[in-house]
Amino acid sequence: MKNQQKVKKLALSGVLALLCALACFGMMTQNAKAGTSTDFESNIHKGAPTQGLYTSISFYIKGEAGKVCITAKNDLTIFPSTVIVIVELYSSDAYQSSYTNMQLVARNTINDLNMGETLTAEASTNGEQKYWHGVIKYKIGNQSWETASSETLVYSANGTYLGVA
Repeated sequence: MKNQQKVKKLALSGVLALLCALACFGMMTQNAKAGTSTDFESNIHKGAPTQGLYTSISFYIKGEAGKVCITAKNDLTIFPSTVIVIVELYSSDAYQSSYTNMQLVARNTINDLNMGETLTAEASTNGEQKYWHGVIKYKIGNQSWETASSETLVYSANGTYLGVA
């Protein structure tokens, strides 16, 4: 009976320590991003039931110097898990509510985005104001493929963010 109580207390202590570590890492990640200027940012948090325990992926879109780019980052993976990621950038001269009606202008893929690593795809504005849409496709462990995307954003000819369309 005493051994069972000790095991329960030890397990509870381990879970609490893990939660504290997650909270601290989340604050460090947010503080590191505070100095980064992005035009659109999104976070994806997934638990993988068959491989790994938890994965947090963020992606952001930024424009400058006549270019627009999308970057995905594996912020945190607890226990080993393969994180396959595809980042895509779409653009159009006219407003489109869905990226499926836009032209794919940049794409990049990685077969395992490790914790702390980033993956970027960038494209030139070609000196034209355009509408842009970023898409991230990802597969964590044995889970199914999933997709997340940005809103339709407007960038000037020199890559300056003008707002959400």
